[in-house]
Amino acid sequence: MSSEKEGSEGSLRNESDRSSTVSPLDRTNIYSNSYQNQDDSIESYEGVEPVGIADTTTRNSENQPQPLYEDSRTTSIRARRMSTRASVHSDVGHVLLRQDTKDKKIMQEKKEEFLRSVEKEDDVPSIWRKYYEMIYPSFFLLHWRNPESLKTVLRSWLVAWVSVVLMIIPDSHAWLGNASFLLLIVTFVLPPGGKSISDVFIHNILIFTGLIYAWLHAFIAQAISMHIRKTKFDSTADFVQHLIESSICKTGSPIELQRCLQREVFKGNYLEVGASFVSAFALASALLSTFMMMSFFPLYRAIGILTTIFSVILTSYTNAFPMLGGAVQVGELIFKPVGIAAALAMISSVLVFPSTASTKILDLTLKKLESYKEYSQMQINYLSESLPSQEQFGDISKLQAIMAKSRAMSFPIMLNARFLHKEFSYMRLAPQDVDKWYNSIVEVGNAVAGLEYFYMNIQECKKWIIHKTDGFDDIAEFELKNYEPYKTGVYSPVAHYEMHKKLQGYKKYFDSTDNENGSQVIKTIDDLDYIMGVIVRLFSDQLDRCHKTLGVCATWMQLTNKFRLSRFIPSHKRKYRNNMARCQEDLAQARKEMMENLDPSTTRWKEICFNDEKAYLVMPVFGQASLFSFILKQYALSIEDVCSLIEEWDAEKVNPKLYFPFQKYIFQGNKNEDDDSIRDERINNGTKKSRIKSTKRSPDALPPETKLGVCIRRFAKGYQHLMNDSSFLLGVKMTVATVCTNILAYSPATLYWYYGHRILWGPISIAISVTTDSYDSVYNGVNRIVCTFLGAFVAAISWYISCGDGRGNYYGFGAVCFVLFFFACFHRHFSSHYNPLPAILFSVTLVLVIGTSWQDAKMPPVASLKWGLEPAYSRFIAVLAGTSVAFIISCFPHVTTGSKKVRNLISSVLKEIGQTHCEVKEAFTCRFPKDPGGLKKLRDDPAYQQIFRSLLKLAGVNKVIRGMQYEPHIMGKWPKKKYQILLQSEIHILKLYYLLLASLRMLDDSDGWSYHIRHRLGWENSDLNSAYFAVIFMSASALSQRSALPNITPSELAFKHLALLSDMGLGDPFYGSDDIFYNKVRQNSQDDYFVELNEDALLGNDGRCNMVTLILMHLIYEKVDEIMIIVKSLVGEEFDFLTDFEEYTPNKEHI
Repeated sequence: MSSEKEGSEGSLRNESDRSSTVSPLDRTNIYSNSYQNQDDSIESYEGVEPVGIADTTTRNSENQPQPLYEDSRTTSIRARRMSTRASVHSDVGHVLLRQDTKDKKIMQEKKEEFLRSVEKEDDVPSIWRKYYEMIYPSFFLLHWRNPESLKTVLRSWLVAWVSVVLMIIPDSHAWLGNASFLLLIVTFVLPPGGKSISDVFIHNILIFTGLIYAWLHAFIAQAISMHIRKTKFDSTADFVQHLIESSICKTGSPIELQRCLQREVFKGNYLEVGASFVSAFALASALLSTFMMMSFFPLYRAIGILTTIFSVILTSYTNAFPMLGGAVQVGELIFKPVGIAAALAMISSVLVFPSTASTKILDLTLKKLESYKEYSQMQINYLSESLPSQEQFGDISKLQAIMAKSRAMSFPIMLNARFLHKEFSYMRLAPQDVDKWYNSIVEVGNAVAGLEYFYMNIQECKKWIIHKTDGFDDIAEFELKNYEPYKTGVYSPVAHYEMHKKLQGYKKYFDSTDNENGSQVIKTIDDLDYIMGVIVRLFSDQLDRCHKTLGVCATWMQLTNKFRLSRFIPSHKRKYRNNMARCQEDLAQARKEMMENLDPSTTRWKEICFNDEKAYLVMPVFGQASLFSFILKQYALSIEDVCSLIEEWDAEKVNPKLYFPFQKYIFQGNKNEDDDSIRDERINNGTKKSRIKSTKRSPDALPPETKLGVCIRRFAKGYQHLMNDSSFLLGVKMTVATVCTNILAYSPATLYWYYGHRILWGPISIAISVTTDSYDSVYNGVNRIVCTFLGAFVAAISWYISCGDGRGNYYGFGAVCFVLFFFACFHRHFSSHYNPLPAILFSVTLVLVIGTSWQDAKMPPVASLKWGLEPAYSRFIAVLAGTSVAFIISCFPHVTTGSKKVRNLISSVLKEIGQTHCEVKEAFTCRFPKDPGGLKKLRDDPAYQQIFRSLLKLAGVNKVIRGMQYEPHIMGKWPKKKYQILLQSEIHILKLYYLLLASLRMLDDSDGWSYHIRHRLGWENSDLNSAYFAVIFMSASALSQRSALPNITPSELAFKHLALLSDMGLGDPFYGSDDIFYNKVRQNSQDDYFVELNEDALLGNDGRCNMVTLILMHLIYEKVDEIMIIVKSLVGEEFDFLTDFEEYTPNKEHI
C-alpha cells in the first residue's frame, strides 16, 4: 500500500509539475484558474491579478531565501505579522512554499515571477500604434467589399446626394431658404441606412416632433414678449410698412424687402431686455427638458441633440423680431429642410433595400443559431480531445469568445424589437411569433453555455488535488517582502484570515477523509481523467444529436426567411417546397433521435456508477455525470421547444400573410390574464417587493400620523431624490452655461456680430457636449476638437477643389459632393470609436462648412461669412470654445468618475444577488409546487427576471470599463484587473443561480424533495444563511462607501457548506461522504423520508437534480467567498485583531 501510495503521489507531483509549465502561478493562485482568458460580457484579457496571495522574502548576501527569524517551533502567523508590521506594503497574500530543500529554488523563482505578474498591469498599445489606428481607414477598407455594408451605405448616400441636388437647383434652393444645409445635417445625424422601415419612420416622426417642441417654446416666448414690448407690431406687413414709412426700406421686390427687414431686425434696433429675458427662460426650459429626456431615453439621444440645436436656433433668432410673425418666419426656414430630409429618409427606406424589424430580428437570430452551432461543435471537440491531466484543460477562452460574440447580437435584436409590433410586414411568422422564436433561441444559448460550469467544477477539483499533493502545511507560510507603496504602487497585504482559515479548513477536512475507510474522495488527477472518460462515453452521442438537430433548425429558419422569390417565380416555388419538405423530414428524424436518448435509465446509471475497479469514485462519478446530464438535458429541451414552435408554424402558418401594426393588442387579453395570475400568486406568497416595503423605514422618525405629514414626507423624498440625481444637476449647470454664453444674442450691441459670425455654434456645442462621467468628458472633448478640425479641413479642401476661389460651381460642387459623401457615409456608419459621437461630429462639421459655403455663395444672407476657409475656422473656434466650457461644467465643482460608477454598479448588483437568493428559494418553495406540470415558462418567473435585470446591469459595466481608458488617473492607477475579476464573479453567480433555478424546476416530486434539498443547500441553516447575507451586505456596503472591512469576517461559506453536508451524509460529489447512500446521521434521523432514500431514488431524475443543485450551490458559495477577498483587496482592512489563525481554524466537528 505504501509503494502504491508513493507511486500515486509521484505521478501527481510529476503531473503538477507539467501543469505548472503553462503558468508558474497555477499552483499558487487559488483563484487564477477560474479567470484565465475569460470573455463573458466584459473585455477579454490575459492574466489576472491574483488576490490574497503574497510572495515576500528577505535575502542574505548569497541571495538565498531566509526566514525572518530562526525558531525551532512552527512559526506562528501572529509572530510573523508582528515582526513585519511596520514595513509591509505588498498587495499580495499567501504563497505556497514547500518544505523540501531541493524545491526551494524552484519555488523561489515561481514566487519572483508571481510578484512580477502582480505588479504588471495589462499591456497597452504604444502611442504610435494608437495614432496609426486613428488614421487607418478601416471604416472603408474593411467594409467596401461587404454586400451588407454596401446596402447600408448606399441608402444614406442616395439621400445625401438627393439633398445636394436640391441645394444645387436654383428654384428648390430658393424655396428651401437660408437653412438648406439642414437637409444634410439631419441626414448625417440620423442616417437611414441599415434601419428597418418602421425604425426610419418613427425616428423621423420624432425628429419632426422635437422640432415642433422647440418651435413651440420660441413661439410661446414670442407671444408673451409681445405683451411686454414697448415697440411691437401686429403683423409682418405692419412692420414692413413701418420700415418703408421710416425710409429705412424702399418699395421693391419681395426679396429686397425681406433682406432689408432682416438687416434691421438683426442690427438689434428692436431688441428689448424684457423680451430677451423671456426668450432666455424659454431656451432654458427647452434645454433642461430635452436633456432630461436624453437621460431617461438614451437610445433617442440623437433626436435630443437635434432638438437642442433647433431650440438654440429658434429662441435666439425669433427674439430679435418685434412681431409674432417672426417666430413663423424663422420656423418656416427650419421646417422646410427638416421636413424634406425626413421625407427623403422615409422614401429611401421603402425603395432602397427595404427591410422590416421582423426580418432583421430573424436574420440576427439565424446568425445566433449559426454561432451556437459553432459553439456546440467546439464543445464536442473539446470534450473528446481534452482531459484534466492535460495542460490546456480549463482553457475555454475560444468557447467563451464565440458565446460572447453571439450575445453581442442581442443588443441590435432588442433595438429592432421596439418596432416589432409597430410596422407592416409580409411574412410567415406574426410579430408575436418572432418574439417567441427569439426567446426560444436565447434559452438554447443559456442552456449550452452551462457546460462552462461543468468544466469549472472539474477545474476546481483539479486545483484542490494539486494543493493537497503539495501539502497544506506549507500554505500557512507567510513571508512578506518590504515595498514602499509610493514607489511600487501597491498596498499592504490583506485577507490573511480568510485565506488561512479556508485552506487550513480544507486541509483538516481532507486529512479526516483520508483517515476514514470508504471515503468517496477523488484522490488523483487520473481519477478525474477516469470521470471524464465515463462522461464522454455516456453523453458524447447525445451531444452530437443535439448539435445535428440545432443545425436542421437553423436550415429551417433560413428557408423560412427567404420565401419571397418563391411567391412570384414558379421554378423557385417548386424548389422552395422541395427544400422545405426535405428540411421538415430531417428535423422530425433528428428530433426523434434526440428525445429518445434524452435521459439514461436508472439501470444504466447503476452500471456507470458501480464500478469495482474504481469503487471509491461512485459518488464523484455520479455527481459530475449528473451535472453534465442536467446541462445536456436543458440543452436538448430548449432545442425541443424550438422544434415545437417549428412544428406548430408548419401546420398553421404555411403561407405568408400581411400583418398590420399594433396587432399584438388582439392577443393582449391572455397576456393580461397571465400577468394578473403571476401578480396574484406573488401577493399570496408574500413577495419580496412587499417585504421590502414593509421593512423600509426612516431611522430619524416614526411613520407620519397625519395626511400633512405624509405629504411633507413624500415631498422631502422627491426633493432629496432630485438633488441626488446627477443628471438633473448636470442639466441645470448645462442650461445656465448655455443661456449665459448665448447672452450675445440678447444684447443689441452684439446681435449683428452674433448673427453674422454664426456664434450660436458655441452655445450649441456647450449644450450637446456636457456629460455626466469624467471619461466621457475627456473622450468627447478631445474628439470634438479633433473631429471638428478634420471635418472643417476636409470641407475647406473640398470646396476649393470644386470651385477654387470662386462663388461656387454647380457641376464642380455636385461632382465633389458625389464622391465625398460616399466616403463620409462609410465613416458615419462604420468608424471604430468608443461611441458614435466622433463620426457624427466629423460628418456634421463637413456638411455644415461645405453647406454654409454654398449657401453664402449663392444666396448670401444679411451678414455673410463668405465661403471656404472663413466658415471652417469660425466653426472650429466656436466648437473649441464651447467644448472647453462644457468640459469645465462637467468636471466642476464635482465630477463623477468612471471608477465610482463601476464601483456603485457592482455594489448594487451584489445586493441584488442577495435578493436573487431569496427569489430562487421563494420560487422553489412557493411557486413551483403550484405548477407541478411546468406549464409556465421559466422566463416568466420573477426570479428569472431578477437574474436577467442584474445581468443587463452588469453588461453596462463593461461599457464603462472600456471608456475608462480615456480617464486620467491622477491619484494612482485604477485596479482594472481586480474589478474585472469581481465583475466576472458576479456574472458567474447570476448564471449559476439561473442553472439552479432550472434544476429545481425539473424536479418531478418537488414537495417530497423540498425539505431534503433545502437542508442540503444550507437554506435551513441559520448560521450559514446569516454568514451568506453578512458577506453580501458587507462587501456591497464596503464597495459603495469605500470603507474598510473588518480583519475577521464571516466568510468560508463553501467550507461551512461542506461541513454541513458531511454531517448530513451524501456529501458533495467531489469532497465525498462517509458512506454512499446510508450513514449514521440519516439512520438516526427522525424524518422518515431520509430513511426511504435508496439507490433507485438517488439515481432517478429527482435524485440527480438534488445532486446538481448541491454542486451549483456549492459553486455559488465559492464565488461569494472570492468576492469577499477581492473586495478586501480593494478597500482594505480595519480592526486588526491579530488572531493566531491556527487556534481558530474550523473543522467539521466545530461547525
